[in-house]
Amino acid sequence: MKKVSIAMISLSIIFIMISGKIPTSNSDQVKTGKKASSYEDYDASAYWAESVEWSLTNKVLRLNNEDTKLHPYDEMTELDFLKMMFRYFKPKEIEQNHFFDDFSMIYELADRYNLAVSNDKGSSIYNIKRGQAAKLLVEALTGKEQSEKQAVMWLYDQELVKDSTHKAHTYEGFQPDERITRGEAVTLFYAIYQNERNTLKKVHRSSSVKPYSIHGVTIGDAQEEVEEKFGLPNRSTLNEYGSYWHAYHHHYDQFFMVSYTKGKVTGLYTNQTGFIGNNGLKLGATKEEVRKKLGNPVRDLQKQGMTYNIEDNEYDTYEIENMYLTCFYDTQDSNRLTAVQLLQKNMEQKKQGFYAKQSVELQRGFQLQMFDLINSTRSKYGLSLVEWNDRIAKTALSHSLDMAENHYFSHGNLKGETPFDRIYNDQIDYRIAGENIAMGQFSSIYAHEELMNSLSHRRNILYTDWRFLGIGVSFDSRNIPYYTQNYYSE
Repeated sequence: MKKVSIAMISLSIIFIMISGKIPTSNSDQVKTGKKASSYEDYDASAYWAESVEWSLTNKVLRLNNEDTKLHPYDEMTELDFLKMMFRYFKPKEIEQNHFFDDFSMIYELADRYNLAVSNDKGSSIYNIKRGQAAKLLVEALTGKEQSEKQAVMWLYDQELVKDSTHKAHTYEGFQPDERITRGEAVTLFYAIYQNERNTLKKVHRSSSVKPYSIHGVTIGDAQEEVEEKFGLPNRSTLNEYGSYWHAYHHHYDQFFMVSYTKGKVTGLYTNQTGFIGNNGLKLGATKEEVRKKLGNPVRDLQKQGMTYNIEDNEYDTYEIENMYLTCFYDTQDSNRLTAVQLLQKNMEQKKQGFYAKQSVELQRGFQLQMFDLINSTRSKYGLSLVEWNDRIAKTALSHSLDMAENHYFSHGNLKGETPFDRIYNDQIDYRIAGENIAMGQFSSIYAHEELMNSLSHRRNILYTDWRFLGIGVSFDSRNIPYYTQNYYSE
């Protein structure tokens, strides 16, 4: 058999780079013993008044001794919300641990109870949305996987939602994209307490969790069951296997993609919460932990009389029963598991060659998949989303086409033009602009994960001030893809 090794490379450039400051979480380490009414901003007529009084008395809410205000309208971080959950659900366990406010211990508890927390623990310092908080809370109460919408409607059904908005009892009325405040959070826990749901006071694992699943979906599940649970996808685009990636997300939170063949799930991908592996494997695990649980990865892939070398230090591929599991690692964060792709073996075996046959539809699919991957990553890190821009997408596509046709790989083209020359020539006014390019990766998923492992590309992808993004993908005569990302702000 012929053995093939594929080289994959990438470059990045940015015209202006400004370092950003990451916000930090407030600590709430000391119980004061003070009554709610003694704080300057206490309002006896507020919807949260009785709840805050209860939460202070029962140590669900803890403030510093120096605090003179309750700050009921302050937005909560995921870390703070988890602290509150464990103080309510597991008070004895918390009392026995004098280091409960330790960051890592809180997430160890969350992992122990299979809570769908942020994969990138660093993002716990960002404020948590109401829909995300509902999902965390309801999964803890029921022990079952829930979509945000299912969790919100469960809270309404149990009459546990009391706030100042007086919106209709619908998912949209719950305002899931708004940040949850301290007052709203303690009101939720007080409502649970008032309704005497002590039988539900169990943060626990779900015995029905499927191994190697994403949001409860695994290879072989029926398409109609997935669509019944999650509804219609946000976007459907052709992938390299001749099927379609159906992307699900809520403004790029809880992002995942699923692929079907003849009404059955044959592919899954996520770079956010929701992945459950065997033996408790989750995103955030180190490469060493993954290999300890799964063993040695596959080095070669055999198909159609060829042997392809797929060994790479940035990802591992495992053959597990009827599927391939690819584990992508973040080399900029201690080689932690940052994304996974699950693929039915037949899909890979049926694909002709290493690269998919090029087409206009596949080109469009790669472009939009890469756009979604970038926004899901920005959402994961608490950054603003970028908008697709057709004008600069044409600039990006022109450069990818030029590289593919003329067999070179560089930010500067054969005319000596820089990315900024090309943007200017296309009459696009910009205050700041940047470019990432990549080639040789056989899908947008692999290209994106590799770009995130390069510090300069990562800075471009995670730069705070971008507003617009255009992506162009082109293929050379051997079907090798060339990717160009052009970012800018006016």
